[in-house]
Amino acid sequence: MPERSAVRNIEPAMDDDPDPRMQLLETLRQRSEENAAELSAFNAGCLRMARQCVDLWHQLWRETPLAVDSALEVKFRICFPLAAHALNHVDAALGLHVERPWVAASSTRVAFEHAIAAQWVLLTVDGERELVNWMKRQQYVRAKEIADALGRLASDPGASGLALNESQRQSLVGDPPDSSGWSVANACSRFSDTKLFYDIYRNLSQAEHPSPGLIASHLAVTPAGVQGNISAAGALHPSGEVPQALALSALWSLYVLEQLRQGQPYAATVAHIGHEASLPTDLRASDQHPERQPEGLRHRDD
Repeated sequence: MPERSAVRNIEPAMDDDPDPRMQLLETLRQRSEENAAELSAFNAGCLRMARQCVDLWHQLWRETPLAVDSALEVKFRICFPLAAHALNHVDAALGLHVERPWVAASSTRVAFEHAIAAQWVLLTVDGERELVNWMKRQQYVRAKEIADALGRLASDPGASGLALNESQRQSLVGDPPDSSGWSVANACSRFSDTKLFYDIYRNLSQAEHPSPGLIASHLAVTPAGVQGNISAAGALHPSGEVPQALALSALWSLYVLEQLRQGQPYAATVAHIGHEASLPTDLRASDQHPERQPEGLRHRDD
């Protein structure tokens, strides 16, 4: 009885000041239930399309010798590793999404980031240089922090032999790299006029960091705090972003690779897969800054 009374005392305050976030989540939940059958069919189609792209990746990129468009050879050096890593993570996620869905979400996040990076490099003047500068910046920051840590050893008699002099420090750290416009957030903003595009990546990031989604996928807790179901596999609440993000990642990656191939013999095939699924294959269609695209870059699947 005291507990019921306590609940009554709380309810008016909650009603007087409703949490808009909870209202939004409840609205989304209701709509999801109303469209459950349609959503299930869409997700199944996305997974089939992702598998189709991965199968093509295994089939088409075994060809030797490989001929790359000479005008895009420098971009190929960056785009191929990005797209390959994305497609390999899509392949891994497709094999895990049923039994280990939260692990699949982690691979999906990696695939999404590398796929959009590949498109960004292809569609940006000197995009390959900017992305490499971003990589160098990460290395520079790490080297600087290591050098700073080693520098502090000079005051420790037992470890002073490991300390760096200024010449050694400069040799380790080097000069700061040039600036870069690359980030996932910037790329998403460039290829979408809303924040919903970036929200896909942000939501998938719950699988990469401690998060409410991670906890809810492994453990169900009642409002009273009593432990409910547990899942060692993290299968209680799979991420709803995974099917569509896998399809987009596979599609974007494979399309970039086929744009780079000399003559683009299979670009139309990949574009048709995206068209049939009503998913964007080439992010030029939604580019908010087309002036950043290299001159002469055109759709090569026409």
